[in-house]
Amino acid sequence: VGSPSTTTTPAVMRVLAPLVFGASADCSTATDPTVCVNTTGCAWLMLEGECHHSLGTVAQQAPLSCCASSDPESQCYHRNGTLPDGSCALDDALPTDSFSLSHTQRMLHLAGAAYCSSSEVTSWACGQHCEAISGITDISFIDHPSQVLTAFVAYDAVQESAVVSFRGTVSTSITDWAHDLSFTKTKPIAQYPNAAVHHGFWDAWKDLEADVLVPLKAVLAKYGTNDVQVTGHSMGASIATDAAIDLKLTYGYNVAMVNFGSPRTGDRNFEAALTAEVPSTWRITHHHDLVPHVPPEAFGFYHSTTEVFFPAVDSANLTYVVCDGTGEDPACSDALLSLCRVPPMVNFGSPRTGDRNFEAALTAEVPSTWRITHHHDIVPHVPPEAFGFYHSTTEVFFPAVDSSNLTYVVCDGTGEDPDCSDSCAKSLSCTSVTDHLNYLGFVLGGNNCASAGTVLV
Repeated sequence: VGSPSTTTTPAVMRVLAPLVFGASADCSTATDPTVCVNTTGCAWLMLEGECHHSLGTVAQQAPLSCCASSDPESQCYHRNGTLPDGSCALDDALPTDSFSLSHTQRMLHLAGAAYCSSSEVTSWACGQHCEAISGITDISFIDHPSQVLTAFVAYDAVQESAVVSFRGTVSTSITDWAHDLSFTKTKPIAQYPNAAVHHGFWDAWKDLEADVLVPLKAVLAKYGTNDVQVTGHSMGASIATDAAIDLKLTYGYNVAMVNFGSPRTGDRNFEAALTAEVPSTWRITHHHDLVPHVPPEAFGFYHSTTEVFFPAVDSANLTYVVCDGTGEDPACSDALLSLCRVPPMVNFGSPRTGDRNFEAALTAEVPSTWRITHHHDIVPHVPPEAFGFYHSTTEVFFPAVDSSNLTYVVCDGTGEDPDCSDSCAKSLSCTSVTDHLNYLGFVLGGNNCASAGTVLV
C-alpha cells in the first residue's frame, strides 16, 4: 500500500493505518511522549498516557487538544513531546458558584491537625490548627507506622458531620515518597471500570480503610448522620480523594471534600466519576506549589474539579480565583508550570561539565542557569577548554579577594568571557584553592557546619 494522500478520509485511514505503518511503527512500546511523537506514525494520547497509531481508532477518537503527533496526516494539535499541564483543554466546565472561604479555612485546620501527634490530636491540643476551631469531639487517631500513614476521625459539631483527615507527605519518610513518585495506575472501582487511579495513593487508602471505618461508623451512628467531610494536604489530599469516592460508592455515605495541594490522583475517567459521585469537591492550590503538577498530565493523569487558586506569594493573602471547573484550568495553577517544571539552577565554582554542544543544549533546556565564580578559584579552569570542554552560561563573577565583598559582574553570556574568571586562565599561576572554598562571604566544603569536619576540595 502506498502512502495515503492528504484527502484520504479518517475512516479509510483507520483501516489503512495498520497496513501503512505496520511493523515500522510499534507505538505501544513507547512510554515517553517525546519518543512516541518522534516515532513515525505514532501519537501520544494525554488522557490515556499511552502511545497509539496516529491514524488508528483510539487516536482518532481522542480530543485533538489532548494528543501529540509529528505525523502530517494526524489532526492532533500538538506536534512535539513537550506537553505542559493545561495543554489538554476540555470544555466540559462545571458551575463554580458555591465556594465558601470560611468552610475551606475550617477544613484547612482539620487537614493541618493530621500532621500532629496522636496525643495532641485526641486531646485537641495541637497548636494553631486546634486553637483555630472548636466543636471537634469523638476523636480517633489512626497510625500505620509500618506504612508511615496516619489519619484521624472525629465529629464536627459545627458542621454536624463526621470528618476524616489524612496526613500528607513526611519529608523523612521513604515510604511516603515511594507512594508519591510512582506513576503507575490501577482500575479498582467496579462501578467505573475504565477509571484509573494512582496505584500508590489507592493502596495507601486501602491500608487505612479498615481502621478508619470502625470509628467512622461509630460517630455516624452516635449522631444519627450520614454526612462525611474528607480532607488532607499533599499526599493526604490524594488519599482523601480516593477515600471520598470509595466511601460514597461502597458504603453509601454522603461525602464532601476540600483538599489542599493535591497531586493528580487519577485519569480523566476517574475525574468524571468523582465529579458524578462527590460533586462537592474543592481542590485548593497556592501560588507556585509544585505538587499539583505531579504526576504529569501528559502521562494520563488529570485533576479533579473544582480548583480554587490562591495566587499570592503570602499565604495569608486570601485573594482567590474559582477556576473554570474543568480540573485543568490553564489560567490557574497550570499557568505556572513553566516556573515549576524546570527550576532555575545556580552553581558555585563549577568545573567545565561538557563541550560546546552540551552548553547549547543546557541553554535551550534550562535557560535560567547562573554559574557563580570567585576571584582566582582554580576549579572553573578545569578540564581545560583546549581539550574540547566549554563552560555553560551565564557566568556571574565576584572579583574581590574578600568573598564577603558582594561586588559582581554579570559576564557576557558566552560561557567563556575573557574578562571574567577566564582572565586568570592563561597561566593558572593566579589560581587559588582558598577562593574555591569561599563564596558570598561563607565557607563551603564542610568546616562551616555545626560539627565541622574535614574540608573536601
